[in-house]
Amino acid sequence: MHDQHWMEKIAGGDHQAFRQLYEHYAPAIYRLCLRFLNNQSEAEDAVQDIFVKIHHSLADFKGRSKLATWIYRISVNHCLNLKRKRRLASFLNLEFLDAFHPAHADSAPDPQQALEQDESEKLLRQAIQKLPSRQRLALILSRYEGKSYQEIAEVMACSIPAVEACLHHAKKNLAAALKKYLEK
Repeated sequence: MHDQHWMEKIAGGDHQAFRQLYEHYAPAIYRLCLRFLNNQSEAEDAVQDIFVKIHHSLADFKGRSKLATWIYRISVNHCLNLKRKRRLASFLNLEFLDAFHPAHADSAPDPQQALEQDESEKLLRQAIQKLPSRQRLALILSRYEGKSYQEIAEVMACSIPAVEACLHHAKKNLAAALKKYLEK
């Protein structure tokens, strides 16, 4: 069926035409999602979400590109958003900080030092957790993941100066939080 014909039938409320559109494009969209997400279940869910978006956005299709191009653009954007959300969720989960606990297999610190170090790390994790989410994300990406400002800007979908500002405010807020603790 030709793009314009499909769009006219779907716009006219022909559910069979939308079903045909789905059956025509769903296998290719599934393969695309699977390549992006590397997870069959997530890819299947993404295909369903994408076709819901397509159905809700049909009025936005102006015919300036091929229908297939428009559908693929929606699909790619959806997958990129899912990947971004997945990355943000994993970075914001501060449990990974435990992996950075210094391991001193060769030397056994005395119990008092170990206790103080554990308390300091716990305090730092708590202070980081209390930072606003964008500051926390920028700090984690920079200090714990070793990402460049450019990479952080891409993950956070912002400019490099915005990343610099987030890091500046994060350090300032951490210093203030730690200072309050030390004054107690």
